[in-house]
Order: sequence, then structure tokens, then C-alpha cells
Amino acid sequence: ETSYQSIVKLAKAVREKYPNVPIIALGESLGCTFAVRLAAEHPDCVTGMILSAPAVKVNPLMYATPQDVKSGLKAMVTPHLMVNLRSFLTTLVSGRTEVENEMVDDPYITKELSLLELLSTDEFVEKTVAWGKNVNSRISTLIIQGSADKCVVPKHVTDLMMAMPCEDQRISWRGRFGHLQLETAFMRASIVDSIGCWLNDHGK
Repeated sequence: ETSYQSIVKLAKAVREKYPNVPIIALGESLGCTFAVRLAAEHPDCVTGMILSAPAVKVNPLMYATPQDVKSGLKAMVTPHLMVNLRSFLTTLVSGRTEVENEMVDDPYITKELSLLELLSTDEFVEKTVAWGKNVNSRISTLIIQGSADKCVVPKHVTDLMMAMPCEDQRISWRGRFGHLQLETAFMRASIVDSIGCWLNDHGK
């Protein structure tokens, strides 16, 4: 909640300083939930959204590896025990070695979470579609989704699209692409092209 309120404060400050400039809320994975909520609760601060791999429904594979099950059982006994996310980062997030190494080496990426924090994250994600229903119909939206996403269930992206009343929706469906597309130095050219074309079409 603290992170979301910081985003709201920033969005309001930008809107106040630049009242006539379009504001695009861009998010990836969990960040999409923040973007959708911002658009739903503060439509005056959002002109459009770019959502990459929106966390609509968490993929059960995230909790299926033996190491994850073992960590989960330990955490249930000790709720404040930190769960190591390394296997999640290296096996589910990308599928590309260079991106996996980039994430593991990045000191700013969280490598551990407690069970309570994981449950809180899941609870937050489950609200994405509900917030989507309250997004203003004038807000244009681009959704980028890879069919090989192992973190979220790709087909549930359509649940979000159906829920949002936005009249202008576009989806860039990338076959065999994994979960992480934007938050990396190894962004694919086709992703850049999708975003560039959408921005060009909505540049007025």
C-alpha cells in the first residue's frame, strides 16, 4: 500500500506540473496491478496504459518445484522465515540465460520474501481484474503477453481485457516469449517496435 500511495503522489505531481501532457502508466508483471489500480482510482492522472505480462492469475508452476515446496513448508512452520527466490528467478521469469544472470546479479532485485509477503502479493494480484472493471473507457491500453510465460497464466490476460471497459485496447501477443520483457537491458526489438507503434498511434 505504501508503494501504491507513492505512485499516486508522483502521478498527481506530474499531472499538476504538466496538465496537458499525456501520462502513460507502464507496468510489468506485478507492476501492471499498480498501473490498473491507478487508472481505476485516479483516471485524471492516466491517459493510457502499457501492461506487459499483467499479473492476473499466478501460474501454479511458481510453487511446483521441489525446492519451492520445501521452502514453503518451512515457511508455514516459521511464517517469518525468508523464502529464497533464486529458483523462481532462474527457471520461471525469462528462459533467457542473459536475462536470468542479469536478475541474479542485480542488487536491487529482491531475492527473498517471507511467506506473509508472498501471500500478500498473491492477494494483491487477485484484485487486478476487479480494479480493471473500474478503468475509464477513454483510457487506451496496450497489453504485451508472451505465450511461454511461466509466471502468470497467459490465457487469463483475456479476463482482464474483457473486464476493462476501455474502448481502445490492443494486444501484442508474442509467441514463445517468457514473462520478463521490459525490465531488462536485453529488450527484444519486436517489443520496442510494439511499444513504438502504439505510442506513435496515440501521440496526439
